Amino acid sequence: MPVFPFIEMTKADLAFSLERGVGHKYTVSETKHQTKMIDHLEGWGFIVTKIVLSTKTGTSDIWAGSPCGQLWIVEAKREDGVLSELQLAKLMAAYRNKAVVMCAYGYEDYKRKFIHLTT
Repeated sequence: MPVFPFIEMTKADLAFSLERGVGHKYTVSETKHQTKMIDHLEGWGFIVTKIVLSTKTGTSDIWAGSPCGQLWIVEAKREDGVLSELQLAKLMAAYRNKAVVMCAYGYEDYKRKFIHLTT
């Protein structure tokens, strides 16, 4: 497996990683998208935790440590999902602390953003 890079997210990367997915219609549940995202991250050597129940409102769904030790936070949505203001605020706070953040509107949108961030 290739060495996984430390990602220095630019403001443009942040905007791209949070933009609404386009061209996809609702196909499967958010949980099924999350499972595919987790499997993909684990395949790259990430250590992944899915947050099922949190005492903090707005906590994102997937927290993962990359092979180089960087925190990735993924808010998984269905293709027709909506990112709340609180979720956005928490992702922005994590970004300011050097985490890689993403709001993925379905698995295809997630893959597109993952490729963008890692190439």
